[in-house]
Amino acid sequence: ATLADRRSTLAAGAAGLPVVLHPDASGAELGDLYARASIFWHAAGLGEDPERHPDRYEHFGITTVEAMSAGAVPVVIDAAGQVEIVEHGATGYRFAGLDGLVTHTERLIADAAWRATLSAAAERRAQDFGWEAFTAAVHAEVDPFCQT
Repeated sequence: ATLADRRSTLAAGAAGLPVVLHPDASGAELGDLYARASIFWHAAGLGEDPERHPDRYEHFGITTVEAMSAGAVPVVIDAAGQVEIVEHGATGYRFAGLDGLVTHTERLIADAAWRATLSAAAERRAQDFGWEAFTAAVHAEVDPFCQT
């Protein structure tokens, strides 16, 4: 299916629900949306065969890190880059199917204190993927070779 077909299917599925789609949102709009969100869902690749269609997964998970850095608790597919980013039950949740997505989401909605705990943990975890962590890792690898 084309991107237009997928968007149309998604829009049809959301019809009549309190859902607002933001296709092609700018970086500023995404930042605003992440800042207002309490929960971030990511399901790219759900129901796909990773051997046949690896392109349908998000291999790093930058959108998840961006949402976590704004305090949104991730509830993400247990595949590809999400596995490396989200520590299940500690910084968010990973799920294999829609039942898991619903279960984890319901728990977060029902328990504001737990959601706040995971939100703070998600923000801290996102820092592991920031510029400071990156430069520290590069220095740790390169500095031993730069002795004067």
